[in-house]
Amino acid sequence: MIVQKIHTVALALLTALLSGCGPAPQRLPDRVNIALIDATIGPGTAQGKAWDGPGTVPIAALQEVSRLLATAPMRGKAEEAAKTGAVIAEITAAIANVLARPDPRGQVELLVGGASRRLPLPERRDTLRPTWQGVSFDQIPLVEGMRLRIQLFDADDIGSDDPIGTAELTHEDIVAALTHEQVVQIRVDQQTQGQLLFVGISVAER
Repeated sequence: MIVQKIHTVALALLTALLSGCGPAPQRLPDRVNIALIDATIGPGTAQGKAWDGPGTVPIAALQEVSRLLATAPMRGKAEEAAKTGAVIAEITAAIANVLARPDPRGQVELLVGGASRRLPLPERRDTLRPTWQGVSFDQIPLVEGMRLRIQLFDADDIGSDDPIGTAELTHEDIVAALTHEQVVQIRVDQQTQGQLLFVGISVAER
């Protein structure tokens, strides 16, 4: 009986010591503001065609983008934000001479708790790095299962718009951006056949 009590007390002490060794779990806020900041679009379509006109993208540009993506973190999480940013800068430089650039426009949709809200993404002319201001969902419950869906098209003055890509960011992506406390680039090329490469978001506690 005495031995059993000693064993129980020792086990309790060991458990208490071990539980105190690790970092305290981060407290997440109940509500956040989520802003869509920018996007990085690939130099051409998944078939290698130029966004505008009948031409094709130079093979060298496509190969360089593929090489750089191979060095980027798969999800662009907060701990890899600096590395992701460097890769995007290199990609931007690699495709700087691509002339036939898209005119991206679309929408961003927030899905949370069985409800959805949409905001338009106004057209940006001749760019592979569109940016937006004031595209923000405020006072949003930070809950598991929430998603941010971005849908972009290349606006066409004649005929229908060409799809650039639809990508979804998860609760994990949103928490990563909140933790980093600045714009975080989330890699989405595997969702869009390499047409939409990254989406930049900023998340702040409200």
